[in-house]
Amino acid sequence: MPGFYRPGIQEVLILMKPELSVLTGGRKRPANRSIKNYRYVAGFATDTRLMGVIGMELTWTFFDQVNSSENEPVLFRQIFYLDCEDRFIDTYYESYGPDDAALRKERNRLVASLGGSFVPVSEKEARFLIQSYSGITGSSIRLPEGGSSYTFLLFPEQTLTQSEYDALASRICGEIATPYFAVNYYLMRCASLDERGIAYMQGSVRFPDPDRIHPSDQPISLQDRLFDKSATLYQNTIRHSHENADLYQSEALTERSDGAYFITNCSLTISDKPLLVSHAEAVSEFRITDIEAAMILKHPEFISICVLSAEDAYFRSSFSSFTAYFTETAYESGRLYVKYRNHNGHAGNRVFRLNDDVEAAYFLTDTLQIIVMGYTSEEASLAEFNLIAALLHCDIYTENRYEFPEPVLYEFMNSGIDDFNEFLDFITDDGED
Repeated sequence: MPGFYRPGIQEVLILMKPELSVLTGGRKRPANRSIKNYRYVAGFATDTRLMGVIGMELTWTFFDQVNSSENEPVLFRQIFYLDCEDRFIDTYYESYGPDDAALRKERNRLVASLGGSFVPVSEKEARFLIQSYSGITGSSIRLPEGGSSYTFLLFPEQTLTQSEYDALASRICGEIATPYFAVNYYLMRCASLDERGIAYMQGSVRFPDPDRIHPSDQPISLQDRLFDKSATLYQNTIRHSHENADLYQSEALTERSDGAYFITNCSLTISDKPLLVSHAEAVSEFRITDIEAAMILKHPEFISICVLSAEDAYFRSSFSSFTAYFTETAYESGRLYVKYRNHNGHAGNRVFRLNDDVEAAYFLTDTLQIIVMGYTSEEASLAEFNLIAALLHCDIYTENRYEFPEPVLYEFMNSGIDDFNEFLDFITDDGED
């Protein structure tokens, strides 16, 4: 396309998982309930700890004291999104009574965005995890809105023994299937200064008092952490040594907390059975500009423009069902729906890219255009087919298909323009494709 705008780093990275908000959905909260009556039924967490996040659902029962004549206990469910990097509870959702559509939707949306599997957690483990990522134990600066609904989980302080901690960590960290997974997981944990995650990948999770590990405790005797400032790992390219089967070289592109971009070349030795990092060092490091970072990270986008002739109640219900598992973010001229892969296999790629867990994106404009985006032609075609099939009884058709050498979706969503064709006219010199 002549005159196509060069994206900045933010445009390249638009489909990172959005910051999730606190939700207080479900049925109306019973009044004057007693926290002493809570009984733990079951708990599950996602095995995504090494990706820096954990989703967790807990189920409790209690007796409603207001309606004391009722003998049936009330079901109480909680869903948490735990940020293991910044160490706080990012999202909280609660629901009372039987399993309902709102709860199922929130459960599916949250878990789908994390790409992991559920593993069981005991009440003791659940309390330890919640306290590890709450401000009460000094591990963060705040509780999210709605935190008062789970204060009964914060006291008394829950401690684990070393063996109990190891058992929990092995479940929530999931499988490290290949050396590439080990290298990428380790770089991600180092970049975010995640001491527990670093220690796990080094096989050296030891605490000051192994008999009483507190939620705010950090491991001791860590090796080199590779980074001295918190950063986000956007891309990591791995090279395997032909001379030494255990030696791996990596070139990591990160953005530091102060907004600076760096290329860090690292050397890592990966042990076998289990796959852990036995040695790591930063060989060299240099700063690059945001334009250089954007050039490294740029990727094609395949976009289809689907148009609805009219909006009706059937469209809204069908589209809502279609996007039930997607993350949703509001913009000035529409809403973005992102479908993530149901696994984190991209963490095992030789070239790891942060956004490779995105399967497809759909942007519904206020003018009833649906912008369908995929990173490959095959993924974009499948995403378009799935949309049309979901809206089969609606008056929808595909107006145009495009292949762009660089990202454009972010620019469109933030342009203030609600028609993609008008947007293309705006960003080209001569108004032609």
